[in-house]
Amino acid sequence: AILKSLNELVKIDVTIEEAKHEVTTRAKGLLAFSERYISDFPKSDATLTNTRAVKQQGNSLLAVSELLDIEEDIWSPTYGLKGKLDVTVNAIVSDPNPPFAPVLSSGPKPLEIKTGRAVAAMEHRAQTMLYTLLTAERYGVEVPSGLLYYTQSEE
Repeated sequence: AILKSLNELVKIDVTIEEAKHEVTTRAKGLLAFSERYISDFPKSDATLTNTRAVKQQGNSLLAVSELLDIEEDIWSPTYGLKGKLDVTVNAIVSDPNPPFAPVLSSGPKPLEIKTGRAVAAMEHRAQTMLYTLLTAERYGVEVPSGLLYYTQSEE
C-alpha cells in the first residue's frame, strides 16, 4: 500500500521508512483502544473520561459492543448539518451510583478518532457534540454523548 502512494510521500517529503514508522505508531493507539474498550460489558480498566461531569463518586466505564457503521455520511434536515462520522458504535456505559449498583445504559454513539494529541481539544469536542445530534436524528434515539479518542495519547 505504501508503494502505491509513493508519489504522495514524495510530495510531502516523507520517506517510506518514516511513513511505516508513523503508521506503526498510530496503530498502537488503536490496538490499545480495542484491548481496553471492545467488549460485551465494560472492563474494570475501561474508564471513560467525562468532560462534562461534575465531581463524581467513581469512574464511568465504557464497552464498545458493536460496530454499526464506518465513515458514515450523515445529515440532519432539522439542524441543517451534515458530516462524516469516523465510526458509529453501540456503546455500553456503566455510571457509578453509590451506594447502589452502577447504572447501565447503551445505544448508538459517534466515535471520533483523532491521530494526534489533544491539541485542538475544544474543536474536536464541539465536532463530537454536533455528531451526537446527527446520530440521534439518524437512529431515532436519544444520544446524550459521543466518544472522542486520541490514538497518540491513548485517551
